[in-house]
Amino acid sequence: MSTPHPPDLVTQAITLGILGNQDAGCALLQPLVDQGPESTYVLLGMLAEAASLAAREENGPNTFYGLEVTSAIDGRAASADDLPAPLRFAAQFCTVWTNDDRAAARALFDVFVGESNRTGSPALGQAIGIVYGMAVATAQHLVMERGPGR
Repeated sequence: MSTPHPPDLVTQAITLGILGNQDAGCALLQPLVDQGPESTYVLLGMLAEAASLAAREENGPNTFYGLEVTSAIDGRAASADDLPAPLRFAAQFCTVWTNDDRAAARALFDVFVGESNRTGSPALGQAIGIVYGMAVATAQHLVMERGPGR
């Protein structure tokens, strides 16, 4: 039995998420993470592409995306630095990826992975789950917007 190519795995995982089984979708992606940092970086890039698809389609090329953070407590503007590390990384990674800044995406990734490895933290896995959830939410939005079969 052959292993599907990474884009096929990501598509299958997102489809599982749309169908309500995000745990199975994440499990499907685990072998890509197990292959090491390069495969994990590529996986995060594919998930960031999927997560940003609706925004990129709506806004077109040459759009710059920023990262706005709003306090859940009082609704005021907040700093990304106030977010838990996995969420901060996921939001920053997706933002720079969507802005086509691969150097910044790689730098964020390398620092985050290095820190996760140094401390033995589960933060990288949590961050991957967050980016995956963002990709699933975008896909659900697009399915609802376009209707079934499109």
